Amino acid sequence: LDPPLPLNTVALLQLASLRLGFSPAKTMAIAERLYTRGYISYPRTETSRFPPSFDPSDLLRPLVDGSRLGRFVEKMLEEGCV
Repeated sequence: LDPPLPLNTVALLQLASLRLGFSPAKTMAIAERLYTRGYISYPRTETSRFPPSFDPSDLLRPLVDGSRLGRFVEKMLEEGCV
């Protein structure tokens, strides 16, 4: 299975409204908190295409540090999820 494409801002807002009943303001506030806490990349983007040379594993490897998130990322990398 191919991983899903990253959500762009418009898709994020649509899904949060449709599936969760969130307003755009609530959705972006949550996305901003997740971003400032380091859980997601910057949420205000429309980029969903990446160059063929892009390897998300390069971005994830530094997160492997023994923390709960680090163990989760390590497992994702080991299982080839990324």
